[in-house]
Amino acid sequence: METEQVLVIDRSRLYATVLQRDLSVALGGVQVAVLSTVAEAVAWLSRDGRNCCLVVLDPEEEQPVGALLDGCLQRRVAVVLFSALAEELLQPIVAREQAVDYILKENPSSVDQVVTLVVRLVRNRAIRAVVVDADTERQQQLSRWLQQQQLHVSSLPRTHDAAFFINTHADVRLVVCSSDLAEPAVLLGAVRQRQASNEMAVLAVMAPSRVQKTGQTEVIRMIKRGVNDLLHWPIGAQEMLFRVSSALDTIDRMQQLQALVVTDTLTGLFSLKYLEESGRKLLACDKRGQVRLCVAMVEIDGWRHIVAHNNQSTVNLVIKRTANLVRDFFRNTDVVGCYSPSRFCALLVDMDPEYVREFFERLRQSIQDEEFTVRGRSIRVNISIGVQLRPLESINDTFAAASGQLTDAQLRGGNRVQIAS
Repeated sequence: METEQVLVIDRSRLYATVLQRDLSVALGGVQVAVLSTVAEAVAWLSRDGRNCCLVVLDPEEEQPVGALLDGCLQRRVAVVLFSALAEELLQPIVAREQAVDYILKENPSSVDQVVTLVVRLVRNRAIRAVVVDADTERQQQLSRWLQQQQLHVSSLPRTHDAAFFINTHADVRLVVCSSDLAEPAVLLGAVRQRQASNEMAVLAVMAPSRVQKTGQTEVIRMIKRGVNDLLHWPIGAQEMLFRVSSALDTIDRMQQLQALVVTDTLTGLFSLKYLEESGRKLLACDKRGQVRLCVAMVEIDGWRHIVAHNNQSTVNLVIKRTANLVRDFFRNTDVVGCYSPSRFCALLVDMDPEYVREFFERLRQSIQDEEFTVRGRSIRVNISIGVQLRPLESINDTFAAASGQLTDAQLRGGNRVQIAS
């Protein structure tokens, strides 16, 4: 997949340099190019900018920007205006939907506003939005605004069609629906049954006729059905941008907080708490005959020796490298977490019992064969593995049994796999 590009067009060397630096850091793998004139930008887009998804433009009065804006509009390249011009000159460009928004060059924090908006728009390219509205004109307007925000948009007129679409497309994170829909509870029920309000945003468009007819009753109903925000129609493009960005930013923050709770900060593996919760659920499924659960403990041999003869930075690198190798070895259906600083735990689902020893021997051998080089110095890393093939009465008992097999493997010299049924 080719690298996405963002283009900054600004005659000010200071602003251009700061924007390039901050956007490069914030966007990670996205390439940030800088040009000083609109004419250069038009030529660059036709020659080198086939993967350009967004342009940050300072539309100075003496530079005609019509050709650039029209070209970006045709290619669905988002445009953000960042200028010291009067708002009266910038607003018409946004009103004609040739730019997503404008930000004034007023103070140093203005650069942060540009970076925040650009990051949001680039992230939107991986998000699918669904517009559900029986009013064709309003549906088209909403879809056009969301597409301008770089979202992948699907438009549907009926609640049942939308509910089916949402249930069959895992990348849907935003739903914009009208309060005029027949049976909106069917749609909202399908959405919230699949994902909570901190996982998928639902914005309800409140039509004036509906609000006048039902008053606050309809507003309360939509909120209780799980709507994240209410939009009173008619609404402008810039307010729509603010509402959508706020809803998606809130979801991002909630998921980041959730990730901190369920993952280990050093290794990126699941936390012990998450292992215990997942283990209890999988154990219950095992007892009902729905899945077959197997628990394994993996630990770095000679851990005390490694800690005693290396600084903390080196120790952390060894842990992270081993954790990555262990995680990548398992399947997507397995749950791999950090049980202690040197010990990892894996919950394996429906692993063929006849294949277990071969699987873990290959894991042990892969770590043994891996060359760990830290700051030019080679460190030998071996692991021992204890496996409890069948779960016991509780998940903690099962963890303890797998740990017992691991300890036995280490007492026998380490670098080995010990399995109990």
